[in-house]
Amino acid sequence: MEETLVLHVKTVRGYEERCLHRENGGPDADGASGLRQWLKLQLWWKRGGRRREEQEQEREPERTGYTLMVGAKRNAFVSKLGYGCMGLTSMYNSLVPEEDGIAIIKYAFSKGITFIDTSDIYGADNANEILVGKALKQLPREKIQLATKFGIVKLDCTQVVVNGSVQYVRSCCEASLKCLGVDYIDLYYVHWIDTSVPIEETMGEVKELAEEGKIKYIGLSEASPNTIRRAHAVHPIIALQIEYSLLTRNIEEEIIPISRELGIAIVPYSLTAHGFFWWQGSCGDHPYK
Repeated sequence: MEETLVLHVKTVRGYEERCLHRENGGPDADGASGLRQWLKLQLWWKRGGRRREEQEQEREPERTGYTLMVGAKRNAFVSKLGYGCMGLTSMYNSLVPEEDGIAIIKYAFSKGITFIDTSDIYGADNANEILVGKALKQLPREKIQLATKFGIVKLDCTQVVVNGSVQYVRSCCEASLKCLGVDYIDLYYVHWIDTSVPIEETMGEVKELAEEGKIKYIGLSEASPNTIRRAHAVHPIIALQIEYSLLTRNIEEEIIPISRELGIAIVPYSLTAHGFFWWQGSCGDHPYK
């Protein structure tokens, strides 16, 4: 099987440094393949690649600290770290005061985190989206990569109620746009798959929203390999959000391979296993217990 080569852009300033390495096995500078790639890089340089990069740098803003989502030939830059806003509206903890929530989002932005994640189910009556929308009014919208989700009608300790119907898809998107106070959503996820509705129907409506300019990219969350493939056949999926940590590694068997095959970025959540690898104090010491 031919090995896939991944081009990494080390963005100290724009696109000044490039390095090639194997996706599997790490650098191979000593072998024949490593030499071949080195020669390709030299040829690229001599053919004016450096000048083209300088021209790109003049047109593009600096991408320091950014990574590239590649999905079906549609590229999206997002910050290497994202900020999930769920905890600001009492999902796992007490409700964070609104002014504190806005300050936290602004602080994250000041540290280079521009990939902001929310959902219409985080908090009662779109509370999380409303909070994020208020924060966005104090930030440059064009520098934010905004992700939100739809599909979960009710979420509590006893049940998860989902809806993937065409009518629900559109109503959720319209409500999210209003709550967030934006004209478009950068990344719109199907939050939870409704198995009573063919994924092709759900994706068909999300595709129409993309064609109307209300969303830029489409993602899935908590989807099976078969669902991922079927959804991707309707419209390119650029990202899959799913739990991944040292304690939760089951996606390595099927999900990661199919994502690589289809060019879908993995957006992992709960990297610290819901705080297991992070919080060292007692539960009573937690700022938002």
